[in-house]
Amino acid sequence: MAYRLGIDLVATPAQAFTPPKIGVTEVPFAGKPAFDVTFAMCGLTQIFNILGWPAISVPSGRDDAGMPIGLQLASLPWQESYCLAAAAVVEAAAI
Repeated sequence: MAYRLGIDLVATPAQAFTPPKIGVTEVPFAGKPAFDVTFAMCGLTQIFNILGWPAISVPSGRDDAGMPIGLQLASLPWQESYCLAAAAVVEAAAI
């Protein structure tokens, strides 16, 4: 378990790619040339929902297309304060 390893927070990208234009139904993702866009957009966040871990996405810059980049922060159950404290630090640094 993460708590036994001394891990308080996990940081991942919130999205694996720049959001597609409205109307796009498939995108290349996870090694597949055509993957359902809804599942691909949730591909990096879904695991924390399934596990029941608190998580937050924080704006942390822009990609080459000028779209916002989100940093996802997740902590163990009942440790929401870690997510919120880390999100405040990231948000302050990104301004």
